[in-house]
Amino acid sequence: MGRDLRVVLVAAVLLAIGLFGVAAGAQGQAPPTNRGATQGRADPKMVERGAYLARIAGCGDCHTPMKMDPALGVLAPDMSRAFSGHPQGGAKPGGKLGEKDVGLIGPTFTSFQLPFGTVYAANLTPHETGIGNWTEQQFVQAMRTGMHLGDPKARPILPPMPWQNLMGATDQDLKAIFAYFKSLPPIANAVPQPEVQPAVYEQLTRAYAKMREQAPTGMDANMKKRAMEPQQKKQGPPKPR
Repeated sequence: MGRDLRVVLVAAVLLAIGLFGVAAGAQGQAPPTNRGATQGRADPKMVERGAYLARIAGCGDCHTPMKMDPALGVLAPDMSRAFSGHPQGGAKPGGKLGEKDVGLIGPTFTSFQLPFGTVYAANLTPHETGIGNWTEQQFVQAMRTGMHLGDPKARPILPPMPWQNLMGATDQDLKAIFAYFKSLPPIANAVPQPEVQPAVYEQLTRAYAKMREQAPTGMDANMKKRAMEPQQKKQGPPKPR
Protein backbone atom coordinates (compact mmCIF):
# COMPACT_ATOMS: atom_id res chain seq x y z
CA MET A 1 0.00 0.00 0.00
CA GLY A 2 1.35 3.39 -1.01
CA ARG A 3 2.35 6.25 1.23
CA ASP A 4 -0.73 8.32 0.29
CA LEU A 5 -3.14 5.63 1.48
CA ARG A 6 -1.21 5.22 4.73
CA VAL A 7 -1.50 8.95 5.29
CA VAL A 8 -5.25 8.98 4.76
CA LEU A 9 -5.67 6.01 7.08
CA VAL A 10 -3.90 7.94 9.83
CA ALA A 11 -5.98 11.01 9.01
CA ALA A 12 -9.16 8.95 9.25
CA VAL A 13 -8.21 7.74 12.71
CA LEU A 14 -7.52 11.32 13.76
CA LEU A 15 -10.93 12.29 12.36
CA ALA A 16 -12.45 10.06 15.03
CA ILE A 17 -11.31 12.45 17.73
CA GLY A 18 -13.31 15.29 16.19
CA LEU A 19 -16.35 13.18 15.38
CA PHE A 20 -16.43 11.72 18.87
CA GLY A 21 -17.07 15.07 20.51
CA VAL A 22 -18.94 17.11 17.90
CA ALA A 23 -22.36 16.57 19.42
CA ALA A 24 -21.27 16.43 23.06
CA GLY A 25 -24.04 17.67 25.27
CA ALA A 26 -26.61 17.53 22.47
CA GLN A 27 -28.23 14.37 23.72
CA GLY A 28 -29.38 15.61 27.11
CA GLN A 29 -31.91 12.90 27.88
CA ALA A 30 -30.75 9.29 27.80
CA PRO A 31 -32.98 6.71 26.08
CA PRO A 32 -35.14 4.51 28.33
CA THR A 33 -33.63 1.20 29.34
CA ASN A 34 -35.25 -2.11 28.50
CA ARG A 35 -35.64 -3.15 32.12
CA GLY A 36 -37.45 -6.37 31.28
CA ALA A 37 -34.51 -7.64 29.25
CA THR A 38 -31.97 -7.06 32.00
CA GLN A 39 -34.00 -7.74 35.13
CA GLY A 40 -32.23 -10.31 37.26
CA ARG A 41 -29.16 -10.32 35.02
CA ALA A 42 -27.53 -6.90 35.24
CA ASP A 43 -26.85 -4.86 38.35
CA PRO A 44 -28.89 -1.63 38.01
CA LYS A 45 -25.93 0.34 39.35
CA MET A 46 -23.73 -1.22 36.67
CA VAL A 47 -26.23 -0.22 33.97
CA GLU A 48 -26.37 3.29 35.41
CA ARG A 49 -22.57 3.47 35.37
CA GLY A 50 -22.54 2.27 31.76
CA ALA A 51 -25.09 4.89 30.75
CA TYR A 52 -22.90 7.60 32.29
CA LEU A 53 -19.77 6.31 30.53
CA ALA A 54 -21.53 6.00 27.17
CA ARG A 55 -22.83 9.55 27.54
CA ILE A 56 -19.51 11.21 28.40
CA ALA A 57 -17.70 9.12 25.77
CA GLY A 58 -20.10 10.38 23.12
CA CYS A 59 -21.11 6.91 21.88
CA GLY A 60 -24.45 8.24 20.67
CA ASP A 61 -22.83 11.00 18.64
CA CYS A 62 -22.27 8.56 15.78
CA HIS A 63 -24.47 5.59 16.72
CA THR A 64 -27.72 7.56 17.21
CA PRO A 65 -29.12 8.95 13.93
CA MET A 66 -29.54 12.71 13.77
CA LYS A 67 -32.58 14.53 12.41
CA MET A 68 -33.66 18.14 12.08
CA ASP A 69 -35.39 19.33 15.24
CA PRO A 70 -37.93 22.01 14.23
CA ALA A 71 -38.09 23.42 17.75
CA LEU A 72 -34.33 23.85 17.96
CA GLY A 73 -33.75 24.60 14.30
CA VAL A 74 -30.68 22.34 14.27
CA LEU A 75 -29.83 18.67 13.88
CA ALA A 76 -30.43 16.71 17.07
CA PRO A 77 -30.29 13.02 18.03
CA ASP A 78 -33.38 10.98 17.15
CA MET A 79 -33.86 9.32 20.53
CA SER A 80 -36.57 7.04 19.16
CA ARG A 81 -33.70 5.28 17.34
CA ALA A 82 -31.06 5.69 20.03
CA PHE A 83 -27.86 3.71 19.42
CA SER A 84 -29.41 1.87 16.45
CA GLY A 85 -26.70 2.96 14.01
CA HIS A 86 -27.03 3.95 10.37
CA PRO A 87 -30.66 3.50 9.29
CA GLN A 88 -31.21 0.57 6.94
CA GLY A 89 -31.82 2.02 3.49
CA GLY A 90 -30.75 5.47 4.66
CA ALA A 91 -28.81 7.89 2.50
CA LYS A 92 -25.05 7.80 2.57
CA PRO A 93 -22.76 10.80 1.98
CA GLY A 94 -23.15 12.53 -1.36
CA GLY A 95 -20.64 14.66 -3.17
CA LYS A 96 -16.97 14.07 -3.82
CA LEU A 97 -14.02 14.28 -1.49
CA GLY A 98 -11.72 17.19 -2.17
CA GLU A 99 -8.00 16.67 -2.52
CA LYS A 100 -7.32 17.54 1.13
CA ASP A 101 -10.58 16.29 2.65
CA VAL A 102 -10.51 13.40 5.13
CA GLY A 103 -14.21 12.64 4.98
CA LEU A 104 -17.82 13.45 4.16
CA ILE A 105 -20.63 12.80 6.63
CA GLY A 106 -24.08 11.53 5.64
CA PRO A 107 -27.34 13.32 6.49
CA THR A 108 -28.00 11.29 9.67
CA PHE A 109 -24.39 11.59 10.90
CA THR A 110 -24.11 7.78 10.86
CA SER A 111 -22.33 7.22 7.53
CA PHE A 112 -18.87 8.37 6.60
CA GLN A 113 -17.22 8.56 3.21
CA LEU A 114 -13.49 8.33 3.83
CA PRO A 115 -10.62 8.21 1.33
CA PHE A 116 -10.56 4.40 1.52
CA GLY A 117 -14.31 3.72 1.39
CA THR A 118 -17.67 4.27 3.07
CA VAL A 119 -18.36 3.04 6.60
CA TYR A 120 -21.52 2.98 8.70
CA ALA A 121 -22.13 3.33 12.44
CA ALA A 122 -23.12 -0.01 13.97
CA ASN A 123 -26.37 -0.91 15.71
CA LEU A 124 -25.52 -1.12 19.42
CA THR A 125 -28.96 -2.18 20.64
CA PRO A 126 -29.57 -5.77 21.83
CA HIS A 127 -31.49 -6.78 18.70
CA GLU A 128 -30.03 -9.64 16.64
CA THR A 129 -29.22 -7.07 13.95
CA GLY A 130 -27.16 -5.24 16.57
CA ILE A 131 -25.17 -6.69 19.47
CA GLY A 132 -27.92 -9.08 20.56
CA ASN A 133 -25.69 -12.11 19.95
CA TRP A 134 -22.51 -10.59 21.35
CA THR A 135 -21.09 -11.80 24.65
CA GLU A 136 -19.65 -9.54 27.30
CA GLN A 137 -16.19 -10.98 26.67
CA GLN A 138 -16.44 -10.34 22.93
CA PHE A 139 -17.30 -6.69 23.56
CA VAL A 140 -14.47 -6.19 26.05
CA GLN A 141 -11.94 -7.84 23.77
CA ALA A 142 -13.16 -5.85 20.75
CA MET A 143 -12.47 -2.61 22.63
CA ARG A 144 -9.10 -3.91 23.80
CA THR A 145 -7.91 -5.00 20.36
CA GLY A 146 -9.81 -3.04 17.70
CA MET A 147 -10.96 -6.30 16.07
CA HIS A 148 -14.62 -7.09 15.32
CA LEU A 149 -16.08 -9.36 18.04
CA GLY A 150 -12.61 -9.38 19.61
CA ASP A 151 -11.70 -12.08 17.07
CA PRO A 152 -8.11 -11.85 15.77
CA LYS A 153 -9.20 -13.39 12.45
CA ALA A 154 -12.10 -11.00 11.94
CA ARG A 155 -11.93 -7.61 10.27
CA PRO A 156 -10.59 -4.57 12.12
CA ILE A 157 -13.03 -2.07 13.57
CA LEU A 158 -13.05 0.79 11.09
CA PRO A 159 -12.51 4.51 11.58
CA PRO A 160 -14.04 6.77 12.67
CA MET A 161 -14.84 4.43 15.59
CA PRO A 162 -12.24 5.51 18.21
CA TRP A 163 -11.79 2.14 19.92
CA GLN A 164 -8.31 3.31 20.93
CA ASN A 165 -9.94 5.66 23.45
CA LEU A 166 -11.47 2.66 25.20
CA MET A 167 -8.48 0.30 24.96
CA GLY A 168 -7.17 1.38 28.35
CA ALA A 169 -10.53 1.33 30.15
CA THR A 170 -10.92 -1.08 33.04
CA ASP A 171 -12.77 -4.36 32.55
CA GLN A 172 -15.38 -3.10 34.99
CA ASP A 173 -16.09 0.02 32.95
CA LEU A 174 -16.22 -1.84 29.62
CA LYS A 175 -18.60 -4.39 31.14
CA ALA A 176 -20.75 -1.54 32.46
CA ILE A 177 -20.99 0.02 28.98
CA PHE A 178 -21.95 -3.36 27.54
CA ALA A 179 -24.58 -3.88 30.27
CA TYR A 180 -26.06 -0.49 29.39
CA PHE A 181 -26.24 -1.30 25.67
CA LYS A 182 -27.86 -4.63 26.53
CA SER A 183 -30.46 -2.76 28.61
CA LEU A 184 -31.63 -0.61 25.69
CA PRO A 185 -34.84 -1.37 23.77
CA PRO A 186 -33.86 -3.66 20.87
CA ILE A 187 -34.25 -1.96 17.49
CA ALA A 188 -34.38 -4.02 14.28
CA ASN A 189 -31.97 -2.26 11.95
CA ALA A 190 -29.59 -4.12 9.65
CA VAL A 191 -26.74 -1.68 9.08
CA PRO A 192 -25.05 -1.99 5.65
CA GLN A 193 -21.66 -3.66 5.42
CA PRO A 194 -18.63 -1.38 5.01
CA GLU A 195 -17.69 -0.53 1.44
CA VAL A 196 -13.98 -1.08 1.89
CA GLN A 197 -11.34 -3.00 -0.07
CA PRO A 198 -9.52 -5.98 1.54
CA ALA A 199 -6.19 -4.14 1.33
CA VAL A 200 -7.52 -1.55 3.78
CA TYR A 201 -8.47 -4.27 6.28
CA GLU A 202 -4.97 -5.71 6.03
CA GLN A 203 -3.30 -2.32 6.50
CA LEU A 204 -5.44 -1.47 9.52
CA THR A 205 -4.86 -4.89 11.07
CA ARG A 206 -1.10 -4.27 10.92
CA ALA A 207 -1.50 -0.71 12.22
CA TYR A 208 -3.66 -1.82 15.16
CA ALA A 209 -1.09 -4.45 16.13
CA LYS A 210 1.48 -1.66 16.44
CA MET A 211 -0.95 0.48 18.46
CA ARG A 212 -1.46 -2.36 20.94
CA GLU A 213 2.27 -2.53 21.54
CA GLN A 214 2.14 0.93 23.09
CA ALA A 215 0.13 0.68 26.29
CA PRO A 216 -1.87 3.85 26.94
CA THR A 217 -1.49 5.72 30.19
CA GLY A 218 -3.23 3.89 33.01
CA MET A 219 -3.27 0.55 31.21
CA ASP A 220 -1.90 -2.07 33.57
CA ALA A 221 0.11 -5.14 32.59
CA ASN A 222 -2.90 -7.47 32.56
CA MET A 223 -4.87 -5.15 30.26
CA LYS A 224 -1.93 -4.88 27.88
CA LYS A 225 -1.51 -8.66 27.86
CA ARG A 226 -5.15 -9.13 26.83
CA ALA A 227 -4.83 -6.45 24.15
CA MET A 228 -1.76 -8.19 22.75
CA GLU A 229 -3.46 -11.60 22.54
CA PRO A 230 -4.52 -11.33 18.85
CA GLN A 231 -0.97 -10.85 17.61
CA GLN A 232 0.27 -13.66 19.82
CA LYS A 233 -2.04 -16.07 18.03
CA LYS A 234 -1.59 -17.44 14.55
CA GLN A 235 -3.60 -15.25 12.23
CA GLY A 236 -4.99 -15.73 8.77
CA PRO A 237 -6.18 -12.89 6.53
CA PRO A 238 -8.87 -10.72 8.18
CA LYS A 239 -12.33 -11.99 7.33
CA PRO A 240 -14.99 -9.30 6.66
CA ARG A 241 -18.18 -9.47 8.74
